[in-house]
Amino acid sequence: MLSVPAAASDSPGHADTPPPVPAQVPRSKLHARKWEYNIKYQFISAGNSKNYIERIKTLRKGHKIFAYISKKGYVGFGIVEENAVSVKEYIVDGKKMINNPEFDNHKWKQPKPQDEDEWIVKVKWIRFFYEDKAKWEKGITKSYVNAVCQLKDEKTLEYLKKVFEIS
Repeated sequence: MLSVPAAASDSPGHADTPPPVPAQVPRSKLHARKWEYNIKYQFISAGNSKNYIERIKTLRKGHKIFAYISKKGYVGFGIVEENAVSVKEYIVDGKKMINNPEFDNHKWKQPKPQDEDEWIVKVKWIRFFYEDKAKWEKGITKSYVNAVCQLKDEKTLEYLKKVFEIS
């Protein structure tokens, strides 16, 4: 069973965790991707482009990631638990997530070639913020075009360690 860490409205959930391997996974502003789904069903996703799909497939079990929402900020810190699978194959509580009635009219159910479909990586969210409390300040790194990228900027890494309370 998946469990979602509790989060106060403006402070992250808490859990002991080793320092992160710097990686950043932006979440698209497409209406199909709702950060609430990422929290509830414990995942990060990318799709609609062979390039984005190939990038998300590079994430492996144990990788530590930060989730970033374009024009909003950083919203999550988590650890990858499973490699990427098609959205149509992602399992939650023993059932395919896509078969949940919540997704009955979702665009993920529309037939697509596999190289344009949505791909999902299971993530245990250690700390997260709701979208309206996303964290960002002038001068830290952000990504608009990469589905997955490695963060190297020390200022950004220090900022993220602070806001996600990572020691």
